[in-house]
Amino acid sequence: MARDAGIGELLSCFDAGPFASGWAAQVLRAALAGGKPIAVKVIHAGADAKVREDVGLLHNLWNPGDGFIEALFEGGSPITIKPT
Repeated sequence: MARDAGIGELLSCFDAGPFASGWAAQVLRAALAGGKPIAVKVIHAGADAKVREDVGLLHNLWNPGDGFIEALFEGGSPITIKPT
């Protein structure tokens, strides 16, 4: 598909509502101009910054020596927390 083509030239139809959605993107049904059904992923504005932030938080949690992960494990096995 040509990147400079308008959406009307590429798609014959495009559903207005998503059939799947999450915090980073939503997925809509569409069809190419030739009629082939496709899915279109629309990424929410700011999702890339949120992903970078989340990866940074995970990195900080898994950073060796901070004691957090070590506190979650006892003898190499996950701690099981049972409700009372």
